[in-house]
Order: sequence, then C-alpha cells, then structure tokens
Amino acid sequence: MGTRRASLARVHLAGALLLLGIVTQGGCDGFLGINWGGGPGDPQKPGNDCLPVGPALCGPIWDTDGDTISTNSELNTTNNTAYGGFYTFDITKWDINSSQARGVPANGTLYNGINLTDQGTGYLHHTGCDFVDEDDWGTGHLVRLIEGAGRWWLQFREHATAMQVGDLSLKSGGFFGGRCPPDHDSHRNGVDADIRYLRKDHLEGPLNICTDAANYDTVATIQLLNSFLDAEMPTDANAHIDLIFVDMDCVGIPAKTVTGRTLLVHDPNHQDHFHVRIQDPDGPFN
Repeated sequence: MGTRRASLARVHLAGALLLLGIVTQGGCDGFLGINWGGGPGDPQKPGNDCLPVGPALCGPIWDTDGDTISTNSELNTTNNTAYGGFYTFDITKWDINSSQARGVPANGTLYNGINLTDQGTGYLHHTGCDFVDEDDWGTGHLVRLIEGAGRWWLQFREHATAMQVGDLSLKSGGFFGGRCPPDHDSHRNGVDADIRYLRKDHLEGPLNICTDAANYDTVATIQLLNSFLDAEMPTDANAHIDLIFVDMDCVGIPAKTVTGRTLLVHDPNHQDHFHVRIQDPDGPFN
C-alpha cells in the first residue's frame, strides 16, 4: 500500500502507514508490484511460476503467488470446480482470472465469476434474505477491489465495525430479483456491489441515512469511500471505479473528490447502502 490519494472530502486522515507491503522474495519473473491479473485487459502470466522462499512467495502477502487472485479467494472452496465453482486454484501457482463481465450492468451476464469470501480483512458479507454464496459473485477485479478496500478500511477505521458488503451478482449474472425485493435494475454482470453506510453506534446492521440521520456517521463513511479510492491503485486492486450511487439529499458528501473527479451520483433508491460500480475490466459490450 502507500499513502492516500485524492479524498472525497477535506477530512484529515492521519496515519497513512504502510499496512501490507509488497513482498518480492520469490521467483516470479517480471513481477513489478502491480496487480497483473492474467485476465482480460491484464498482462499475462510471467515466464515462471512463483517459487516458495521461506514464508513468502512472490506477491503481496494477501496474494502470495502474485497472480492478483487473493489467497482468500483461492482457498474459498466455493470457487473450486469440485464445489460448483469455475476454478482449480493453486496458491503456489499463477492462476488465470478468466472472469468476464458480459453485456452491461442492466442487461448482462457474468462468465466464470469469482465468489467473494464471506469474511475477509476489514469486511464481512451479509446475505440478507439470499442464500449463502448466492449473491456474492463478481469479476475478479470487483472482488479484489472489495478486498483491497477492506484492507484500507482496517487500517483507517476508528472503531471495530467491519465494512458490510451486500449484493454483488448472481453466480452467472443475469436478472437479480424476485425473492428478495426490491429487484435490482443492474448487478447483472459482476461489476456492481452494495455497501452499507456506517453507524455512529458502531453496530453492524442496516441504516437508512434519511430516516435515521442522527445515527449516520458521515466521517466514517467518507473514510470508507476513500478506502475504495485507495484500493483502485495498481499496487492494490488495479480496478477502476466508474460511479458510486448514493442518495445525495441525505449523504452529506460532495459529489466530486478534492481533485475534481465526479464520483457520487444521486439515486433515491440508495438510502440504506451505497452502490459501487467498476468499469468493465475487459471493455464494454462484449
């Protein structure tokens, strides 16, 4: 990691210390400390796989084989073909991220998605009324953005509440609705994720920032949003946020970062969570 980049608001965020550094003791030719990925739009596998050297391999400590698919994701049995997933990961080998966002968020599908581990550094996934591992599939880029934001959030949060992740996409994408209203207009191709706002009482649970404004922790939510901005970096998720949907009437945060980047977009349906959308990693309309 490193120091923070552009923040959403002029809130002093002290103590930007290195939390998880890049480890390059191993044998990955060409590892540059950036998240390569080996998937669509990413540089491909280097000339040799990672070779164990003591406790470390050749990537950052959250991705010890340096293939940008986190060790947590690789150890998540839901991703394994033996359990209905799409991969046979090996935490000592370079694995290819073959996930693709097909179509567009409102009319698309997810190919070879990666399942977000239910709990990781700085975050937890809540299912709501969905079944376990039903609603938490995404492109590799979206999953690693959430994981990266969780690491930054763990570093900068001032209380013990984990980042609470809601719906991503279904296993193969497509229409997302029916059993758990309201239906999603998007979330269909693995580039969208819902995140709960932060509460002043530090409890984990839903919060409507318009009807329960007194319990809405604006400063903590800014820090959480900034954690997503930090996780975009090439040395972390190397995923690019397109937009974040919020209720601008209640959120109390400027739409632009301090560098002038327009990030927040008003949507009145986002009073109890904000909605992060990344750019399609392999390009639109495929």
